[in-house]
This record gives sequence, structure tokens and C-alpha cells, in this order.
Amino acid sequence: MGFDWDLLLKALGFLIAAVAAYFQVRNLNFAARASLKTDLEILKLIDASDPNYQVVKTEVDRRVASLYAPEPPKTRANVGRLALIIVGSLWAFGFAYWTVILVTPTFSWWAVLTGYIALAGLGWIVLGVSGTDIIPKLKNRL
Repeated sequence: MGFDWDLLLKALGFLIAAVAAYFQVRNLNFAARASLKTDLEILKLIDASDPNYQVVKTEVDRRVASLYAPEPPKTRANVGRLALIIVGSLWAFGFAYWTVILVTPTFSWWAVLTGYIALAGLGWIVLGVSGTDIIPKLKNRL
């Protein structure tokens, strides 16, 4: 029984895509800062007596506070974080196994979907381990 090079190359491609997605997510903070810089330049151009000045200033103040606020201290693992880690592990490994089953005899395009869903499980694991609440951060960046 020979080694399945096709499966190895598909797994390598999946891993490279996951690493690229991770680095793209890390650049969200840079994009938020660039957007804030643009808003600050707009604020400089608006006259202080203009009624829109206060609207833009309020938004800029909110975004500055969200980007530069001190991080809350990380606490011990709580039930929510532990649940994210457990469910994320089951989700990631379950869908990763299903992906391998789909590509083992011959490639099935359903493996792309199951592989993507497995990545979501990895995201849940990272959120549970890091202990950060990403939802408020995403709301502030939109």
C-alpha cells in the first residue's frame, strides 16, 4: 500500500489557507487604525461650529477608546471559555475527520465545506484559550 501524495498535498494546501486566513485576521487591527486616521483627518477639515463635527468627534472618541483601552486582566478559566474549548475541539476534530473521509477515496467538493467548518471550530478553540471577548471588538470596528 503506497503513500497517498494527493491527500498530503490537499492537506498542505488546507494548512496554508488556514495560516493565510490567520494572518489576514491579524491585520484587522491595522485596518481599524488606518480607518481611524482617515476619520481624524476628516474631523480636522470640519469646522467646529458645524453640527456634524460633534457626530464625527463622538465616533472618533469611541473608536480611540476601543482601540487604546487597557486590556482587562485575564481571569481563570470560566465555564464559557471552557465550553468554547470543548465544543470547538469536538467541532474541529469532527469536521476535520469528516473532511478526511470525503477526500480519502476520491476528492469530493463537499470536503471544502467541511474543512471550512473545521476551521470555525479552531477559531472557537483560540477564542476559548485566549480569553478575549471578540464580539465587542468586532462591533467597534464595523
